[in-house]
Amino acid sequence: MRILVAVLTMISMTGCISGACTAIGCVDQVTYQLDAAAASNFTVGQPVQVKACVGTTCVTETLTLEMGNDAAASQSLTYLSTTRTLEYRPGTVGVEPQTVTLELTRGGNVVARLSKDLVNFSRFQPNGPGCEPVCRQASVSF
Repeated sequence: MRILVAVLTMISMTGCISGACTAIGCVDQVTYQLDAAAASNFTVGQPVQVKACVGTTCVTETLTLEMGNDAAASQSLTYLSTTRTLEYRPGTVGVEPQTVTLELTRGGNVVARLSKDLVNFSRFQPNGPGCEPVCRQASVSF
């Protein structure tokens, strides 16, 4: 009995064994923490075209805050006005440090262009070591 308890304890500490992984998913993501000037471009009812890039992987989508809602979302982007954060889900991120950029356009005019070089992404495994998926996440402040 003590051997069984010891084996089960070791299994729970490692997170996974063959066939024991759970199915929690995750996505690669970068979170942009915007300064007050960049965040001021997100106002109720005013569309903002957002171009977000990780390396050469980019998306351009339009976000509009609606009255009474502190979030605006599209397929790959989510902006939260209460925290001034923009989340970008680029698909797959490489393991090497990446250049992360953000460009905001309103009324056809670029109102913010922000960039950080050599951003490291942390490795994240929601199902524990040895279990898929493996996702990468980073946070940058502007």
